[in-house]
Amino acid sequence: MEPALSEWAAFFAAGAAKRAAAEAGLPRAVSPREADDLLRDAETFLSLAENALGVPSQPLLPLLTAG
Repeated sequence: MEPALSEWAAFFAAGAAKRAAAEAGLPRAVSPREADDLLRDAETFLSLAENALGVPSQPLLPLLTAG
């Protein structure tokens, strides 16, 4: 495994409990700020993984905002 990607694996594994709570529908599992930060982190990871694998990047879909 690419060394940079293994660091990301550890990062995402550390947040597994919060992710499970959010997937279970618990309303206060993460704050809006935490959710935004995690989304940005996931986008960064995806870009690094695409580059490591030599595959073209995919355009991100726009997100719908609540409210």
